[in-house]
Amino acid sequence: MSSSPGYGETPVSDDDAGMLLPAIRDLLGDPLGKAAVYDLERALQAEVTEELVIAVIEGPPRSE
Repeated sequence: MSSSPGYGETPVSDDDAGMLLPAIRDLLGDPLGKAAVYDLERALQAEVTEELVIAVIEGPPRSE
């Protein structure tokens, strides 16, 4: 029997957790796992990527 965390359940160290904004720590809940932080990072990256790609395709705002 293993006492190590299961896949995706690795806890975030106290030092790393201390660097997160309090609202993010609250959003991710307790216990705070690395997989939850990774999932949030990927979701934010996808959202920002979509916004930037759209901005590039549309080009700069035009003056009327």
